[in-house]
Amino acid sequence: MRTPKPQKKKIKLDSKVETVPFADLLKFMPEHDGLADEKISVIRRCGGTAVGFLTGELKPSLADRRNSAAHGDPFDGSPIGGLLELVRDLIEYACRDWIAEARSARGES
Repeated sequence: MRTPKPQKKKIKLDSKVETVPFADLLKFMPEHDGLADEKISVIRRCGGTAVGFLTGELKPSLADRRNSAAHGDPFDGSPIGGLLELVRDLIEYACRDWIAEARSARGES
């Protein structure tokens, strides 16, 4: 018996429902939103690069790593140094406007 293929989550964009692959969302930040290595805290602090892993120029890309972990690759599940910090910094970058708005509403600088 075959298991059904999981459905991609749908998000609303301009009142239309669209499916956006995770890899495309990651590529969007450096290609269209101005993300550069200098804007990522863990990269500034420790050196290295992350943008190539977001766009897919460097392999395995962050989307490839996510897919391997999410879909049960039993042979390559070892932890990657700095990965959690990178993901935290990417979330902060993606949500920077909401974070700034919340801080200003609380009177923080």
